[in-house]
Amino acid sequence: MRFRQRNAYFIAKNAKKSRFYDFFLIYFLQTKRVNLLRVNLELNRKLFYLCTSL
Repeated sequence: MRFRQRNAYFIAKNAKKSRFYDFFLIYFLQTKRVNLLRVNLELNRKLFYLCTSL
């Protein structure tokens, strides 16, 4: 879990192509201490597909 979250974080951080990624970065940082495993998994999947589709 943590490994995948870090990967999604750094992938989005390295992209820096739109404010869309910044929104997800802020969202990840805000929900980092909260137990939202399902939401984080779904967001990680979306981030992964977005980054791989660029």
